[in-house]
Amino acid sequence: MNIAMVTNSCYPADPRVRREAEVLAAAGHLIDVICIRQPGDAFKSELNGVRVYRVPLKHRRSGPLFYLLEYMAFFMMAAVFLSILHVMRGYSIVHVHNMPNFIVLTTLFPRLLGAGVVLDMHDPMPEIYQAHFEVPPSDWKIRILKLEEKISCMYVDHVITVDEPMREQLLEKGLNPGSVSVVMNFPDPSIFSTDNMTAERSGGSIGRNGKLDLIYTGLLSQRNGLDIAIEAVRILKGEMADLRLTIVGDGPHLPQLKSMVDEYDLHRKVVFREPVMIDHIPSLVSKCDVGISAHRDNAFTKLMFSTKVAEYLSLGLPVISARTYTMEHYFDDTVLFFFEPENAEDLASQIRLIRERPDEVEARRSAAREKMRVLNWVEEKKKLVELVDQWENRSN
Repeated sequence: MNIAMVTNSCYPADPRVRREAEVLAAAGHLIDVICIRQPGDAFKSELNGVRVYRVPLKHRRSGPLFYLLEYMAFFMMAAVFLSILHVMRGYSIVHVHNMPNFIVLTTLFPRLLGAGVVLDMHDPMPEIYQAHFEVPPSDWKIRILKLEEKISCMYVDHVITVDEPMREQLLEKGLNPGSVSVVMNFPDPSIFSTDNMTAERSGGSIGRNGKLDLIYTGLLSQRNGLDIAIEAVRILKGEMADLRLTIVGDGPHLPQLKSMVDEYDLHRKVVFREPVMIDHIPSLVSKCDVGISAHRDNAFTKLMFSTKVAEYLSLGLPVISARTYTMEHYFDDTVLFFFEPENAEDLASQIRLIRERPDEVEARRSAAREKMRVLNWVEEKKKLVELVDQWENRSN
């Protein structure tokens, strides 16, 4: 089957788009990806059986108006690219990744010629806008985004989303249960396995060599709460001389985080590192003792499954996580060290607990190993391939 994917992101940098494209290519489907083009990227390339076409556009976001202008520019260019490629390839399915949702309308020409359309909803746009710009749910812009979401979901043949709480919310908004599936961003065992850890973590000991190293990897945004983690380090500065937090990544909150480190004089306690490709994360994690996810609790993050938590667990680390709705849906206190969101004192208390109770750490790591036997990408990719096979059978 010939399948096109459309995404307003970079390929292969977007891990969800890449893994889905490569899984379907490995299953024997022809996969073309239409995405944005970063400086230095070729207009056309091929990677692991996936052909990539890049429109001449890059992210230049600084406010709602710029988001909209970028989305519209991508919409128009992607629609032209997709229509031309459809004449050449004859796609059976066009798989569109949000944000935004309305780029599903780039598929109008292929749809008129019989192609099925799937919306892969990575993020809920009304909730993420509400959280990012701190507006109430009654705001007129939120109402417009809810309408945009509803129309987009009505237009497509099927919706895929990233976790069960997001699926539940879509069903509450009126979608048919049979039209919404979940394919989660669980870790790929070929990358996130204790087999890929370096020898530095011999025996998986916590606080080896008299040090306790925390690690965060990912986007440095306000919603991910790294300021709360830094505040917890400040609280523990006097009592845990061996504590260190390594922050790996980049994002809009980086200048504020560095300013906090300067203000609190935590240069020996908090280390910033450049982002790395996903397959390099295990080697970084192997040098640390505890993974953290300090995300805030808001309209968006309550629906967000923290993939980094699952990655740390798969690599054998104990994990401290904010207690949010979706995280509690998948894990409990026998697996994670939960703290109350935005409460640096409570986060600090969980760090103390890990230092003082090695028996409890080992018990939760053992429970995590059992949990992650089920929560992994091997099972999720089977679901994706089965969905595509079902769509292919319906069209035949």
